[in-house]
Amino acid sequence: MVSGIYSPLPPCFYSQSFNSTCEEAVCCRKCGSIGFASCRQNRGNLMMLATFLSLCAVIFQIVPVLAVSKATGTIQNVAWAVGELPNDHKIYVGLSSFVVCEDGSNCESYEWNSDTCPSNVDTTNATSSVNSTGVDTSSAGSYCSDCETACQSTYMVAIMALVTSIPQLTTDIQRSTIEGDVNCQKFLGIFTGLLGTATTLASLSTFADGCHANLPEGDFLNMGEVSWALGPSFVILLLATLLKPLDVIFHCIVPVPVTKIEEAYNNLTWKAQSDPDYLRDGTASA
Repeated sequence: MVSGIYSPLPPCFYSQSFNSTCEEAVCCRKCGSIGFASCRQNRGNLMMLATFLSLCAVIFQIVPVLAVSKATGTIQNVAWAVGELPNDHKIYVGLSSFVVCEDGSNCESYEWNSDTCPSNVDTTNATSSVNSTGVDTSSAGSYCSDCETACQSTYMVAIMALVTSIPQLTTDIQRSTIEGDVNCQKFLGIFTGLLGTATTLASLSTFADGCHANLPEGDFLNMGEVSWALGPSFVILLLATLLKPLDVIFHCIVPVPVTKIEEAYNNLTWKAQSDPDYLRDGTASA
């Protein structure tokens, strides 16, 4: 059996006013009581599994954020979308720019900017406009500006999702022992999990609808027909999104220690030895 990782309570839990209005309040104790007795007795196993899933989600969410880089190699490795063209030509879409590679090696980066972003040369009735680098930007305004706006929003939401995943991870660790498991932490674990799910879904939706759906089709830069697919960053963030609801489920099915949901519960005087689950089935840290 897994005994969990003991984590001291945050400083606010040593304030009687906080405990009275939050931790020991009826609503918090009701939240803490939700779950199954069998899961309470297997707290260590379940919450450490939740910790592992949350850690994976954190790692998965770091990768898509790296796509804000303008480095050619980084964008190729963490692209949000990939375009396939004939003769091994490829396009890698990042959050600040995209990379066009000819023959799989000769790569050039273009920022999401109407002055430097190449147009879809297959656009009907486009007025020719060649910039200083010799790249046609005549109809760049459409998909370039769309992706610039969408990618900026995607990056901000992806950062928010990553930030919310940190307290989700620490809450999983906090709840892995009966000493650290408290009513407020259970509520926080559920709340941050739901918020994290919403923010990652928003990030995926923003990119898919705002950029991926507007990427140019047809003959691209005279290299042939382009076929778009979602890139590794999008897929990895999607996996992270699927892990977050699982963490919420773990928090829901594991109740807090039975002595912490009683009406007479006082956090400042509570002793682990008074709980019937103390040292049983790996639910305590000792």
